[in-house]
Amino acid sequence: MKKILCALLALLLLIGCTFTFASCNTPNDQKPNDTQQGENEDDKKQEEGEDQKDIVIPEDYVVYDDGKISFAYPKNWTKQNGSVVILTGTNGNNITVVYEPKTNMYDDLTIESFNSMFKPAYESMGLTVSNVKIQKTKTNGLNIVQISHNTKNDTATMKQTQYVTTLGDRTYTITVTEVASDAKLVSTVLETLKGVEK
Repeated sequence: MKKILCALLALLLLIGCTFTFASCNTPNDQKPNDTQQGENEDDKKQEEGEDQKDIVIPEDYVVYDDGKISFAYPKNWTKQNGSVVILTGTNGNNITVVYEPKTNMYDDLTIESFNSMFKPAYESMGLTVSNVKIQKTKTNGLNIVQISHNTKNDTATMKQTQYVTTLGDRTYTITVTEVASDAKLVSTVLETLKGVEK
């Protein structure tokens, strides 16, 4: 929980910097027995057919890959590595990548639990969070908890979309922040998000 809060605080610090920038600018390991194996292989093939479609990277995007997870982001953005990876555009839009030890706390996340666990951290920085939406989705074989909300301070409003997924011993949160609305950015990150097998 401490690591989650540290990551959230780092993200909030980035949000604060983004608001400042925006205000200065214009706009399972068990083996199946022989009788189940055929059924399981058929199920697996069917799932792979549904989930493992060809991933198309737009021409003006490149791939972020940390050896466990990858997705596409605009190729003219700058990348800062650290405990929080930050990918930043020129208009204040950004993507942050954080991970914590594997947790299932997001699996049953509701708007009420989001408001009680995370909203106070935003409010402590003078930010207002509204229009919170939480849904489960799947992309490229990954189960995703998608959290979106609007964040506002005295000078600017932005939209944040978070994709939370677990790979091995890590739970990742990829946060796309839009100061300037960019539906292509949000959809491209989701559509290209996948686990990397090394």
